[in-house]
Amino acid sequence: MSAKWYILRVKVNAEESTLTSLKVALDNLKNNDKEKISSNIHKFEILKKEVSQFRRGKKVTKNLPVYPGYILVNAEMNNEIVNFIRNNYFGSFLSVNKMPAPITEEEYNKMVEYSNSVNKSLSGGSFAIGSKVKISSGSFSSMDGTVKFIDDDKKELKLIVPIFGQDTEIDVSFKDVTIID
Repeated sequence: MSAKWYILRVKVNAEESTLTSLKVALDNLKNNDKEKISSNIHKFEILKKEVSQFRRGKKVTKNLPVYPGYILVNAEMNNEIVNFIRNNYFGSFLSVNKMPAPITEEEYNKMVEYSNSVNKSLSGGSFAIGSKVKISSGSFSSMDGTVKFIDDDKKELKLIVPIFGQDTEIDVSFKDVTIID
C-alpha cells in the first residue's frame, strides 16, 4: 500500500499546537502501536502564508495557515491511525462513509501551488510607508501620492494625495500604483 495525502480537520488557530501534541503522542506510543501507527504516517504539512502588518509603527510578519483548521497528512491509512486521531481528540479526517478520503496527488499539488501563489501575491512588493507612488488607474490616475499605510490582507495602500492643495487620504489596490524612483 502506498502513502496518500489526507486532510485532517482540527480547531482553527490551533493547527501548530495540535500538530505538536500529535507528534508528542506519536513519540510516546508503545512498541506494538508505534509499528502500526507511527511507521505508517510519513509527513504532516500545514500550508502557510506570510502576512505582514504594521503594529505600533513597526512591521510584524506572521506565518498563518492558508487553509485554517486543516493539516495535510501523508500516510498509509489504517484503522489504528483513524482511531488514534479520534480517541485523542486531535480532530477528524475529511471522510466519505466514515472512512478518510484521500486526495489525489494532483489535488495536493494544486493546494501547494495555491499556497505558493498566495505568498507571492500577498507581498506588497517594495512598498514602504513614506514611498512615493503614481496611481496608474481609477479616478485618481496619473496623480502622485505618498504611502501612509499598507494593508497586506486587503492588498491595498492608504495614500496621501494632494487634491486642490489639501492632503487627502485615499485607498488604492497594489495593482493600481507604481513606485516612483
